[in-house]
Amino acid sequence: MAAVAVVPRAIVRDLYSGERAARMLSLMGVVLGIAPIVAPIIGSHLHVWFGWQANFIFVAAYGAIALFCVVTALPETIKARNKRATDPAVVLANCRRLLHSRKYVGYLLVAAFASSGLFAFLAGSAFAFVTVIGTGERGFGLLFGAVMLGNIAGSIAGSRLVTRWGIDRMIRYSTWLMLFAGLALAALAWLRVAHPAAIVIPMFLFMVALMTTMPQATAGGLTPFPEISGSAASLLLFCQFMLASTAALIVGVTFDGTQRPMATVIAAASTLTFIAFRVLVRRRAA
Repeated sequence: MAAVAVVPRAIVRDLYSGERAARMLSLMGVVLGIAPIVAPIIGSHLHVWFGWQANFIFVAAYGAIALFCVVTALPETIKARNKRATDPAVVLANCRRLLHSRKYVGYLLVAAFASSGLFAFLAGSAFAFVTVIGTGERGFGLLFGAVMLGNIAGSIAGSRLVTRWGIDRMIRYSTWLMLFAGLALAALAWLRVAHPAAIVIPMFLFMVALMTTMPQATAGGLTPFPEISGSAASLLLFCQFMLASTAALIVGVTFDGTQRPMATVIAAASTLTFIAFRVLVRRRAA
């Protein structure tokens, strides 16, 4: 899964740059948006019909099909192979070069903080919907799917608007929406509004903002480094998952029987995304 997360982004950078890369990453996001909706439906039915083991058989079969498609239909995109690319000294040198780029670090933090809000929702949504609001498991699946529709909507909107507005303008607008959605979610949680709409509507807007921010930030970070796109993608994803998993951990250890911990972490992640872009990316560009 780690390789699958890194390599496709490097492939996009091998083939495209700038706004075109952002558009392709947004289109990839459409698939990423459909999967969280469809996968639980497939998994639950397989579990009921054939037992829990059937899910692992399905995953293995899916992996075999994916492997066949990669082997037969995905050509190598590296123009010139670097035999020293995996040398530890070269890897460390690439990381130092990337981390010395203030703009790269800015885009990295934008993507990482935005993902932290998503991981906080993934960590706390089941407790918030089922335990706190009392929707039940079936209701949770429907409400979770409604939130993830924002993922699809944001990916489609991002793929169309980024070529018109450009990467930085797109992120400037989307981080305003993310900030509004995160703060609204937290405000409703601290006002003790225990209604599904108090989570679904702000999180739908957050997901739209996420998918009009993260692909663009990824493209912005990778574009200046075509010769080390693999290192740039892997470092970005490493930091992204480290921060995002930390956010999920915070939601878990601070759970108090309400949706407040989840909402507060999402609001904090939205605020940090907003600040990181304006301090590290826009100021540097100016």
